[in-house]
Amino acid sequence: MQQDYVYVSTYGQTLDAQLEQLRREGCAKVFREKASGAQADRRQLLRLLKAVARGDVVIVTRIDRAARWTFDLFAIVKQILAAGGQFSSLAGPLADTAASTGRLMIAVLGGLTDMKCDLIRTRTGPLKREAPMTQRVPADHVRLKRVYLPAGPEDGVRVLVDRLWPRGVSKARAALAFWNKDVPPTTELRQWFGHDPARWTEFCKRYRTELRAKPEAVEALGALARQGRVTLVFGARDEAHNEAVVLREVLLGR
Repeated sequence: MQQDYVYVSTYGQTLDAQLEQLRREGCAKVFREKASGAQADRRQLLRLLKAVARGDVVIVTRIDRAARWTFDLFAIVKQILAAGGQFSSLAGPLADTAASTGRLMIAVLGGLTDMKCDLIRTRTGPLKREAPMTQRVPADHVRLKRVYLPAGPEDGVRVLVDRLWPRGVSKARAALAFWNKDVPPTTELRQWFGHDPARWTEFCKRYRTELRAKPEAVEALGALARQGRVTLVFGARDEAHNEAVVLREVLLGR
């Protein structure tokens, strides 16, 4: 069953355009709301989340109709998945948790929503501040952790940054928000490095070159980290010489 959610942020706006989109998709049960998207405790949203059952699909017309900030978005999607449902956005066909790339796309779109909201606040707020694209990520917002260590609430959003899934680790034990397959080093570079400390300096140089060719993927992680704690999860035994160490330095602008 489809559980659909629409909202506008002010009472001067209408839901008509969103309702028409959902009607064309054949959506039946719609939760309607007029409230600020910055609020995580919207009444109809909470009703929807309580109503989600196994097999349901929650559909929104755009990612920012569910939440204004990435951390709120992850919390909503996590609750939907925990209930056995799925989440999908009509404006982003790939932002569908039923697909293998869905969670990553949701993170990317959520990060862009963060930046859009920050830009709006920059233009309309009483205090001018630096635009998100040029803001630095606080050092304590990016942590590194082996996937074999227990996950904890202090980890924040856990992102696997290895190209291969770690051996002997279940999805439940990994406790990941998503697996980012766009940022790991290429297979060729990974195999050449082989976690040989003697090749570390050259590996860092080559991996940074690869990351410069993927600005969207790196910025999506940066957008997450600017809003709160992100833990880059990796499987390597050597905690000082692995791709997560380099990626953290890149996210921090070092």
